[in-house]
Amino acid sequence: METNEINELDLLEVLSTVAPLSLGYQERLRSQLRRQHHHSKTILLRPGEICRRIYFVSRGLIRVYHIDSSGRERTIIFMGPGELAVDIASFYDQIPATEYLETVQDTVIQSLTWSELNASYADFPEGNYIGRLMNQKYLIKAVNRNIELMTGNLQERYDSLLKNYPNIEQQANQSQIASYLNISRETLSRLKSGQLRHR
Repeated sequence: METNEINELDLLEVLSTVAPLSLGYQERLRSQLRRQHHHSKTILLRPGEICRRIYFVSRGLIRVYHIDSSGRERTIIFMGPGELAVDIASFYDQIPATEYLETVQDTVIQSLTWSELNASYADFPEGNYIGRLMNQKYLIKAVNRNIELMTGNLQERYDSLLKNYPNIEQQANQSQIASYLNISRETLSRLKSGQLRHR
């Protein structure tokens, strides 16, 4: 499907800011990267499926979520331009996923399969190095998210979300944002109106 390429990030350009890329590595990635445009609310992965591809967000927004025992959606994390979206355990261990990956708005992604990614690690030193740094970034984000949930107050969690995703209010609906913050929509409304600012 055709899409406007303005303001899209290219994976190779992002990787080149991490480390120099050999011509062979660039050619390998360009031949294997699959670019796709998805409309909002497209499910990329469902629980029980194996995450076969790792997604790089070129434009748009993806959320990772699960459905709790009460049947409610719980947004775990958002992934925006320049970030990787993946069920990390399912992808790296090639086991059934426990999470959903869904586009929150019209989104352009570039992706590689598990075998393509691991072959690039084996064949190109810079691929292995960059992969390690990208995984560290993903892990740090996940750890910080857990710390934030355990120790940050509601206002701090909300401010952090707005800092990391300044346009989140226009991109995601209130239910998704509330579930990310682990609060009700009513509490989110009170937070946004300033009623909970000093809690």
